[in-house]
Amino acid sequence: MRKVYSLIFGLGVFLFFWLVLPYHLRFHEQFQFFRFGMDYFVDSALHPEGFSFYLSGFFVQFFRYPWAGALILALLLVLMQRLVAAIAYRAQSGAPGREFANAPDRKSANASGNPLWYPLTYLPSAFVWLLLCHENYMLSAVVALLLALGAIYLYQRAGNGKSRIALFYILQLVLFFLAGGVVVVFTSCFLYLEVFRLGNTGRNIDTRCWMVYAVRVLPAVALVFLYPMAARIFWQYPYAKLLGGIHFYRYYYFSYPVQYLAWVLAAAVPLVCRLIPAQASARIHRVISPVLWVLVATATAAGLYHVADKDKELLFAYDTLVYEERWEEVLQLAQKESPGSSLERVAVNLALWKTGRLPTELFHYSQEGTEGLLLTFRRDFFTPLIMSHVYLHLGMVNSAQRNAFDAMEAIPDFQKSARAYRQLARTNIINGHYRVAGSYLEQLSKTLFYRKWAQEAMQIIEDERRVEEHPEWGRIRGLRYKEEMLFSPEGLNAMLHILYDQNNDNRMAYDYMLAYTLLAKDLRSFARYVSLEYPVGNHKPLPVPYQEALVLYWVQDHPGPEGIPWEISEDVLQRLDQFTAMYSRFAGGRPERELKKDFGNTYWYYVFFTKI
Repeated sequence: MRKVYSLIFGLGVFLFFWLVLPYHLRFHEQFQFFRFGMDYFVDSALHPEGFSFYLSGFFVQFFRYPWAGALILALLLVLMQRLVAAIAYRAQSGAPGREFANAPDRKSANASGNPLWYPLTYLPSAFVWLLLCHENYMLSAVVALLLALGAIYLYQRAGNGKSRIALFYILQLVLFFLAGGVVVVFTSCFLYLEVFRLGNTGRNIDTRCWMVYAVRVLPAVALVFLYPMAARIFWQYPYAKLLGGIHFYRYYYFSYPVQYLAWVLAAAVPLVCRLIPAQASARIHRVISPVLWVLVATATAAGLYHVADKDKELLFAYDTLVYEERWEEVLQLAQKESPGSSLERVAVNLALWKTGRLPTELFHYSQEGTEGLLLTFRRDFFTPLIMSHVYLHLGMVNSAQRNAFDAMEAIPDFQKSARAYRQLARTNIINGHYRVAGSYLEQLSKTLFYRKWAQEAMQIIEDERRVEEHPEWGRIRGLRYKEEMLFSPEGLNAMLHILYDQNNDNRMAYDYMLAYTLLAKDLRSFARYVSLEYPVGNHKPLPVPYQEALVLYWVQDHPGPEGIPWEISEDVLQRLDQFTAMYSRFAGGRPERELKKDFGNTYWYYVFFTKI
């Protein structure tokens, strides 16, 4: 039955991360860069806590596929629960006065475990499940805790005598090097497990017994604090990080104290289970056991509801869909839930242009100024990456390269990013810097999921003609600035104008230039720019948002739309009259609420009711 409980728990973890937070897993994959090869192994694993970091990186590369990442997390958390249960069983199996105190083998001892406390063995795994909902809590912390629990289990199986103590001290040193600060959990369990062994001898515990106990365990406590001091001689890590975790939290210079509750639970649950009386009537069992199950399940569900950040999940979804160029899915996501941040609007507007709908459907989606089109640079490791894709599609290759590089260098735990490496390889290929691109491609070729792309790219860059004919690289190469250009965050619209002026085939630059002026409510510049492709007297049909902007620009200086030089449809003119009449009728109240139903997707509504 207990295996069934573990299976249900694992299934819950799997479904949660696969269906509720899949893009959190993709977020992790993008900002860790696991490579096969001795150089990466030496750099990653040969320092305290390095092995747990290396092993977690191996797992995280599979987070590229959310179902695989969810399966890995489910297996790890189930393994954690099973280890805690096994440790707790062995902690109580030899207690004096119990019917199984002298059980001849492991099977008989374990079989007699008190089922009352079994639900408590899920507490460490359930709490780690909650921690994993935080995008900056790293998988290496989970792997390290599993290594500590595994070491405890090995120590428990060592039998009696000096060999057990010798094994503990060997495991303590090895565990510190492999998993870092979780050696605290291992040592804490050792302290009370040795006390239990004193009680299991059947002899009276006198002063001599306590002296023997002190000789055995006090050096272990001292070594917990001495190991980090010794490690600092060889590795330049702060003492607090060596003891508290180098790779357990993404922000290296910030602490995440709540993670240590998982350590406390992992060490305390076997102790608590030992202290619960083994003998209980069937009536008590029927009451207490279901109550414990309900409490653990309810607390876990309530915690997940509280900590699962759906806003961040939505943001990560937009980012991943842009990265994978799944434009229709971006727009479908925006239709389900209106974009709530500038970064989400950047993704939606890029998807609109890539699907040919930016000029016609710009105001069918939430807009709040030019930040939703071209987001100004932010000093973080996430925003510049998505802007790098926008700049690359525009033909602003150097800006795309700078954003990708800055994003990678800003990763708080100093890791590299396979996504950034791929983007930097593309920008350098487009710029003709094949040697630099080759260095990025070489590292990508050491990965599991980017190897094929990198190897194909390395073959292409050996032939200049193939680069020119490439559907993406060759096209973007032709869209670049023809002259040196100084990037100016305050002059993005002027930069778009120059980009279009140097290559009139750059339709994205032109459409973004017009969209920028519309979002900035700069109708004078819009009227000037729109005439470049839609000159007065030309019968080329104007997109409806352009017509709405032009007629609004015209009536600001004229009594009506009569005499407007651009070709405006009758439908637009009629809707303008309706908008004006309704606006006047509700001007004393809240006209935006009444107008939104019929005119919420018009440029007029944006101009009058959107603050920028």
